[in-house]
Amino acid sequence: MAPKMESENNADEDYAAYYRENPKAPVRILVSTATHLVLGTEYHEKISFMSDLICRHFWNCGFNSGLNRLSSYNDLFGYDNLACYFLFDHGLAPDNNDDAVPILWYRWTGESFVLIREALPPIIERRLKKYPFTLPTPWPEPQPEPRQTSPTQKRQKIWLDLRRAMTPSDEDFKFLKENPKHAMWLERNMEPRFCTKLKSLEAEWEESRDNSSVGAAMPFIQEQTEEEKREEPGDCTDT
Repeated sequence: MAPKMESENNADEDYAAYYRENPKAPVRILVSTATHLVLGTEYHEKISFMSDLICRHFWNCGFNSGLNRLSSYNDLFGYDNLACYFLFDHGLAPDNNDDAVPILWYRWTGESFVLIREALPPIIERRLKKYPFTLPTPWPEPQPEPRQTSPTQKRQKIWLDLRRAMTPSDEDFKFLKENPKHAMWLERNMEPRFCTKLKSLEAEWEESRDNSSVGAAMPFIQEQTEEEKREEPGDCTDT
């Protein structure tokens, strides 16, 4: 259970003050919001924004990966006004008893956190069970053989990356360049906004490749120029 607060009217401020005074106290914070309210231009910026925001609100410090854990759900930041969720776990459960860890539910409005004084809907409670507060101790296991990704899986990954506001990797762009059939499939099936975004990113990737090729050739060009200078005849007079 969450610590009992004296005033329901100022419950959020009381909770924040309690956890600042008791930084080792375990707590699970669920934040519901909309994708367009999470600031940042791409996926990792948005995740960092929310993790730091929660830490500043409760502990007045930055995110600490050794003490804090963040999970996200429905984080398709390529869309506007889509419901998404962040689960922030802080500290260690007493005697590894996850049921003893209080759960606080907030809504991020884009300007502030609003405490939701309602019971969690059953569908959310069921989903939270899939994210244990106490992580299992990893056991050393033999690493499985890496499985080869099929072309269909590769193009689906590219589509998902764009929907999450992530930039496809160099390998993804090489795949599209070498497999025009799958590039055409994406163009036919993705929403227009993602087609436009992908073309823009592809153009930037091509430009960066061209620039890197020019940069790699420059030392040779410079060396060649110096060599030519050394071979140039100096001034001389006929005798």
